[in-house]
Order: sequence, then C-alpha cells, then structure tokens
Amino acid sequence: MAAILDRHMDGREFIVDDTISVADCVTAYVARDVARPAFKRAFDAQFAVFAAALSRR
Repeated sequence: MAAILDRHMDGREFIVDDTISVADCVTAYVARDVARPAFKRAFDAQFAVFAAALSRR
C-alpha cells in the first residue's frame, strides 16, 4: 500500500488536488503514530494474541 501512495505522490505536494486536505492530515497523523515505539509494542502484542488464537484452531 505504501508503494502505491509513494508512486501517487511522485511530483506532488498534496494527496488530493493542489491544496492540503483531510487526506494529507490523516496520512501525516498515521505516519507519526506508526513511527512511535509504543505503537510497535502494541502492534506486536496484538499480533501475538491473534497468532495464538489462530494456532488454537
């Protein structure tokens, strides 16, 4: 998914049209949150729960 957005953004400053939009704000917010160490810990912990549930099937 990131590769698709990267290709779309090639030569562009904003995701939609020529001005900032909600899409730009959400993308920046998500990127900032995903980069946080706390997000990685929470993601890894939740992934472990899902993996354990699937292994019990």
